Amino acid sequence: MKKESTSIRPTGIRYFLKTVNRIHLSSLLICACTLFIACGQGTNGENVESPDIEEGDEVTEALPQETLRLIAETGDYIDYIFHDFPISFSQGEPSAVRQVVGFIDPEPTSMPEGCQPTAIVAFISQGEVLAEADLYFMDGCSHFVFFDDNRNPTYAHPLRQQGKQYYESVLNQYFDAVQQQQQQ
Repeated sequence: MKKESTSIRPTGIRYFLKTVNRIHLSSLLICACTLFIACGQGTNGENVESPDIEEGDEVTEALPQETLRLIAETGDYIDYIFHDFPISFSQGEPSAVRQVVGFIDPEPTSMPEGCQPTAIVAFISQGEVLAEADLYFMDGCSHFVFFDDNRNPTYAHPLRQQGKQYYESVLNQYFDAVQQQQQQ
């Protein structure tokens, strides 16, 4: 099945942002800012792990390369909202958008079965949502799953090793900040 649209303009993140009361901890914000400054200086050249696709798995189509290129070239903001943790953050630098696009293996893969999304990610350009995806990176899962206009999962891509390490570091910093607050 061929996809006609090269851009995805979902509304789910806008609704979610309006209805969710976000909790911000000052120490978490400081840790997160430090992490993003430190992690933003990674390299783009890395070995890519091939996704584990078992026989019989239905592989989805890849997000069109022109859409990934559009996100990388025009995206200026990323919003993250974690499902099971009181974490939400934004990155307002085009270099951060390019870094995250670099975490996405361009090869398609099967939709993750038995996996729960860790966070929802919105790629934004000048206030307009370019694409929205669920991010899976816990319990052996590591995927980006992009949505169509009706919020149906449409494109699945593996998460590169560098992306796995980055998001694990985000959660580790959160857990460290929570532990420090509990000790005070």
